[in-house]
Amino acid sequence: MNFYVVDHDQEEQKILKKAIERDFDNSILGITDNPDEAYQDAIRLSIDIIFINYELAPYNGHQLMRKIQQSHHHPHFILIGKELSPTIKSQIFKDDADYLLDEPLNVEELNKIMRLTIENIRMSRRLLQILDLVSGAANHHTESFGFKTKQEKRAKSILRFWGISGGVGAPDIIQIIKMMIEQECSFEELDLQKIYHFDSEGKKVLLQRIRRVLKKGLNNLAHICTSFSADDKILEYASNLYGFESVENEIQFLKGKRKSGGRIEVEQFFNGLVQEVA
Repeated sequence: MNFYVVDHDQEEQKILKKAIERDFDNSILGITDNPDEAYQDAIRLSIDIIFINYELAPYNGHQLMRKIQQSHHHPHFILIGKELSPTIKSQIFKDDADYLLDEPLNVEELNKIMRLTIENIRMSRRLLQILDLVSGAANHHTESFGFKTKQEKRAKSILRFWGISGGVGAPDIIQIIKMMIEQECSFEELDLQKIYHFDSEGKKVLLQRIRRVLKKGLNNLAHICTSFSADDKILEYASNLYGFESVENEIQFLKGKRKSGGRIEVEQFFNGLVQEVA
């Protein structure tokens, strides 16, 4: 893992340096007490984890974190502060800091937080590898029949990954995906009433059944994002199926910051899934 340290306290720098270098797989890309220097380095270097002391000048560690985030660079942030108010702490976590360590540093706590952060990053990367495997582009020279069969298999793999390949409603989802792939059409172009031989009420029941399954998938996805500090690529992938707003609302619901979770748009899910396996 690539680390970076922004801290005005030289003794604290030594503690952090020693903790990081305990693992030979870790590298320290830089140590500074200058937030402007740290900002420039964050833009040009591939930093996985950055320690930032709150007491910096001319602006504080929280402001530095926000400035880096606004530059569309997203290392994992571990902030360090002494006797910070509950309001400041709450705002730091609201702005997606991974952890906040109190001063003076407790080495045992520091090592534990580092271990958890590293494991979260590794888990996030493994999830991305799985997504690449189940949704990788097929060889465009494959014959049409084989290509569509591979599309169906990848679609089923994605459903298994999100934990929605079983239960009531799952067979309907798989059947609809299969029809969309075979007919090369969007969800809106399917005449479900004609295909299933039922009236408008029957269609309504079918869609309700599907929504319940998709809601479970959205909830599973949000748990992954909150538990493993999911990479932006995972959020982008999920947003293609559920929509960014729905994913974000479900995450905030799990964190207790909303009274309701994300909405399910059936059309977007089916069209997004078929697009992912194309």
